[in-house]
Amino acid sequence: MEPPSLRLPALRLLPTLSVSTLSECITYLSVLYTPPVRGSRILLGHEYKTATIDNDDELTTLRADGFERAYALRWLTYLLNNAHLISPDATDLDIEPVLARAAALLANCSGGASAGTLTRNLSFPSPEGGQTPLSISLRDIPLENDFASVGAQTWGGACVLAELIVTQPLTFHLAPPTSSLDSHSPLRVLELGAGTGLAGLVFAKAAERLGRSVELVCSDVYPSVLQNLGVNIAANFPSTTSTVAVSVSAAALDYSLSSSFAPSSVLAPPFEAPFDVILGADIIYEPPHAEWVRACVARLLAGPPPSSSSSGSPDPEFHLVIPLRPTHTKESQSVEEAFGFSPSSESGASPRLCIRAKETIVCSGELPNEEVEYAYFRIGWGA
Repeated sequence: MEPPSLRLPALRLLPTLSVSTLSECITYLSVLYTPPVRGSRILLGHEYKTATIDNDDELTTLRADGFERAYALRWLTYLLNNAHLISPDATDLDIEPVLARAAALLANCSGGASAGTLTRNLSFPSPEGGQTPLSISLRDIPLENDFASVGAQTWGGACVLAELIVTQPLTFHLAPPTSSLDSHSPLRVLELGAGTGLAGLVFAKAAERLGRSVELVCSDVYPSVLQNLGVNIAANFPSTTSTVAVSVSAAALDYSLSSSFAPSSVLAPPFEAPFDVILGADIIYEPPHAEWVRACVARLLAGPPPSSSSSGSPDPEFHLVIPLRPTHTKESQSVEEAFGFSPSSESGASPRLCIRAKETIVCSGELPNEEVEYAYFRIGWGA
């Protein structure tokens, strides 16, 4: 990989540079100066379209080069201060998103990253390959010595679930509306333990692109995480100018309080109505968590549609992704024990939650030939 002093075009040429060229330059700098999320690229399936990294050691050396970092800072600063010199080109690319990425990258390089705050610009290719990749901007905040800060980071499981949503939209009931009724009957979607909100925000972006109305609630329990969630929601849904009804909000929810989800309990908004889709990534890291999550999902997931129904109502499901770590095998076992694979066989038994499908997903790690595995569960009602 060439260093910034050789790879970036001379600043005096700014008035002659195309928007697409500038976008490629920002992508290059993002690869160089934004650390990737470990275990977040699915090996079997769609690959992320990013700049090629020739050598990990070379990349580490470049990141540590003070002269090259200073050169990149000066280049980004000049670009942002002289954006008025840039002329539209035949690519019809909008310069504003490029400048927003440049500003976020400048913040990362000039001190935010060293303090622990990091803005990530993630891109997910569409399954058809013809559409523009779906892009999300996220802010990670510093890790501290408490559980709250863990949720303020973007973890690999959320990246995996987000890619599944984009590449397998029908699995998540994300289909273009077939009637005006569909477009005005929003899917209610809940993300449990949302953290930075990646999976939920990708769901809302994908729904918006397909013209599907959605009410998304990103939930977490810690105030600092909820505050950061609000920042990420505003960054990705800055206005209500969309022609599609997409509502995104953050709300406090503690799924460890099992008594709160008893059938007789009264739930406050926005949890008073059931959800068609529930998302969860990296939310089970101790064996008791699976039971907590089961009680929560059993109360908040919408009931099964009547077998005789022809309304086309979605069959509600809970989509869960957890890492498969050799030292934490009980995590996956606890999910299987809490939900089970088989529905009740008793005559007249009430529907209960069960695992409909389990898939092992293999991702690339940080080191050469390193692999990181995740379990993807689809959980729904069985009779």
